[in-house]
Amino acid sequence: MSASDSAKIRTEVPIPLTEKTIPTRFVSFALQDKGIDTYKANEMLGFDHDLRDFTPAIHMLNALGLHRIRLLTNNPHKAKELTAAGVEVTECVETGVYVNQHNANYLRAKVEQQQHSIKLRDTSED
Repeated sequence: MSASDSAKIRTEVPIPLTEKTIPTRFVSFALQDKGIDTYKANEMLGFDHDLRDFTPAIHMLNALGLHRIRLLTNNPHKAKELTAAGVEVTECVETGVYVNQHNANYLRAKVEQQQHSIKLRDTSED
């Protein structure tokens, strides 16, 4: 694949980071650095909790003829989005997550506010 093909693929996949949203996302990160959790910071800036669009993944699964899948994720919302689009999620397989003093609050917010299946541990010794 040439560099121009790679660039074409990247620009055709819709992602929430644009020249308009990138500066605001940095503000969100700064708020998080001040102790505001990721969801509250995004809410303060007018963002939904999750701006991702799963349409490209759904199109790829359909193109491959895959209508039943095991999903590797800790995020129950991904399974709901795929199911709503007609993809049968037969199982959600949890992933491992490295929890440390730098990401523990972020991950805790995911567990407590969005029911992510992340196993948290005490990070005071890290």
